[in-house]
Amino acid sequence: MSDGNSIDREPISKFIAESVVIDLSTKYRIEEVFTYSDLGAYSKVINLTPSCFIQVPMNKY
Repeated sequence: MSDGNSIDREPISKFIAESVVIDLSTKYRIEEVFTYSDLGAYSKVINLTPSCFIQVPMNKY
């Protein structure tokens, strides 16, 4: 944490917020790279929420 505390010394409420998940796991293959410009279609929702998670393709191992 920026103030030097470890995560266990911070109130849980500090880490709870509305969030959006953008699922790119079916749009890209594991070998492909996506960039910030690929998120352009999602920019409105990204700007309206305090946090955003991007799900990307993963190797099953």
